[in-house]
Amino acid sequence: MTTMLKLLKGAQTKVTLAVIVLLLAVGALYYPGASGPYLLDDDINLLQNKRLLVGEFGWSAVRDAALSSDAGPLRRPVAMVSFALNFYFAGNTAPYSLKLTNIALHLITALGIFLLSSQLLFHFNKDNSTTDPVRQRWVALFIAALWALHPLHITTVLYAIQRMNGLAGLFTIF
Repeated sequence: MTTMLKLLKGAQTKVTLAVIVLLLAVGALYYPGASGPYLLDDDINLLQNKRLLVGEFGWSAVRDAALSSDAGPLRRPVAMVSFALNFYFAGNTAPYSLKLTNIALHLITALGIFLLSSQLLFHFNKDNSTTDPVRQRWVALFIAALWALHPLHITTVLYAIQRMNGLAGLFTIF
């Protein structure tokens, strides 16, 4: 029995290392795009929105930033505050810090997809005694890798203003 537990623990360690490698690889693939310029409607929504340029951080600055967008009936307050925080902590309006934040959000969401997939696979297979839990983790890793590496996400991650889509994915998973 102890040999089986050691094998299972070793296999889980391999899956954990594989998750870390996946996240590092995805980060490395997206990182060169962080140095790119603003694209499409990034300029009008971010640089021309002076209420996002927070000099002193306080409640009124957060409120002004949250309500600074005219897009949609709800005005996208979470995304606008996140942009204001980026500008405030970076100390500039360069797209680099915005894109790094988008990459971080993408990586956190990929981790969430791995965890959610693991839980779903375990839940739906818990009555099947022949299903290997380590195999389920590998399948969950494959699902997360497919999602994280899908080319469709390039625009979500590397167009600064598309953080709204990244946040939607993050909040859906968590």
